[in-house]
Amino acid sequence: MRREKVFNRSLLILAIMSIMLFAMTITASAASGRAVTNLQQTDDTKTGVTVQWSGNYGEEYLVYLSQDRSSGYQALSSYTSTSNKKYIYNLQAGRAYYVIVQTYVNKQLVGQSDPLQVITTPESVDYKSIKQTSGTKNKIGLQWNRVSGVTGYVVAKISGSKVEAQYNVTTNKATVPAKAGTHYSGYYVYSYKRSESNYIALGYGQSTGTLYSAPVNPQYVADAKAGTLLWSPAISGNVITIGWKANPNYDYPTGYQVQIYSLNGKTRLYTTKATTKTSVKINNAKVRKAINNKGFKVRIRAYKKANGGAKCWSDWSAFKTIIPQACVKKSNVTSVSSTAAKVTWKKVANTKYYLVYYTKNPYASNVKWTKKKVSAKRNSYVIRGLQAYKTFGVYVVPVVKVGGKTYRGQACEFVKGYIKRYYR
Repeated sequence: MRREKVFNRSLLILAIMSIMLFAMTITASAASGRAVTNLQQTDDTKTGVTVQWSGNYGEEYLVYLSQDRSSGYQALSSYTSTSNKKYIYNLQAGRAYYVIVQTYVNKQLVGQSDPLQVITTPESVDYKSIKQTSGTKNKIGLQWNRVSGVTGYVVAKISGSKVEAQYNVTTNKATVPAKAGTHYSGYYVYSYKRSESNYIALGYGQSTGTLYSAPVNPQYVADAKAGTLLWSPAISGNVITIGWKANPNYDYPTGYQVQIYSLNGKTRLYTTKATTKTSVKINNAKVRKAINNKGFKVRIRAYKKANGGAKCWSDWSAFKTIIPQACVKKSNVTSVSSTAAKVTWKKVANTKYYLVYYTKNPYASNVKWTKKKVSAKRNSYVIRGLQAYKTFGVYVVPVVKVGGKTYRGQACEFVKGYIKRYYR
């Protein structure tokens, strides 16, 4: 992971410093004599630091180190050096130390710097502990184990050599923006430590793995034309199968959940368990009784299972109103002449009128249906112009008004009838 630290280090540190600058405080004893100037930390590793300063010709230097600002300083060498740079090693990761530089001329001590706090590279975040904890349509939550001694963390999105986004936090949690139905890669979590002089020691970046937002809800929910609604009152009563199709323009969800409400939307009748299938069969007695010759409202939500096991749920979809077709059993279709048949159905609540559809050839490759409008007061219709000894097809769709809105019943089946020679 060294690469992630090196190529974007300056950009990450600059962003951290921009929000930390106001908090910078330095308390140190005054420099004495011909003290070096511009004493600063220029690099860090887990076991060492590099310091540098500005000096003058003819000067020599001796560097001291301590873990305490005011006492305990030990010389790092038994002799002075003309170099204005010092690498200090054998240190511990994520720790703070203090450095003093003494100035010598002709072997005589002529000055001493203020103590400078220096810091080593902190331990990295444990990549195994990074988990996605949540995901909605517009944000993703992350969490990881704390790293001892750090100032904070950076969650950054890296693309090549570019830092596309960066979020600085002081706790082991973060949220990043997202769009519904989208997954993200290239996010890394960095630990960092800040010194009194505002130097930033940045840990190595650890990948979050793929992140997921909440999915986009599916399409064609309980749509007979799309083949996602099976409700055949004449065959299976009020046992219904509700299906849907995932939106191909977004990440596919891991699973789904469906709720059934009464037709007026006031009473929740049933909530399914989460399922990874793309349809659910509902055979609940309470539901069957409530929807009988009426209809119901349905809504759906979806989830994506993220790294760490979190289920990222979408919002519930808007309600969809489902009205059944009128129940026409085969025994309700009878010949009344050699060229006519009577079809009878059960009335559907809230109907404004019925639409009777029939075809003279249900076996044709391109079936043509004739439509007839029938008053809501009636529950039968005589189809004329048929042929003896020929099979025809028929189904009835109610048009209802609920809550001030008009809905058509969904046709899932049709009944085949047969004209026999009719004798008076």
